[in-house]
Amino acid sequence: MSDDSALDDGSGVLVPPPLDGPPDVADADGLVLRFPVEIEVRLVAPFDREQLVSEALDRLTAALEGLA
Repeated sequence: MSDDSALDDGSGVLVPPPLDGPPDVADADGLVLRFPVEIEVRLVAPFDREQLVSEALDRLTAALEGLA
């Protein structure tokens, strides 16, 4: 069940952690939770014209890192 083709149907699966190292994400039972994720990002002009694009990208990066 650790085959990535199992994810093609759009449903989530539980797979055992890899044997060669610690799992990236594991629940209390040591199972890795894997499911498809789709993220759509739209950059629009900030309401405050003095806000820099780099600040918006920094906030987006922090939000995405918070999902990890």
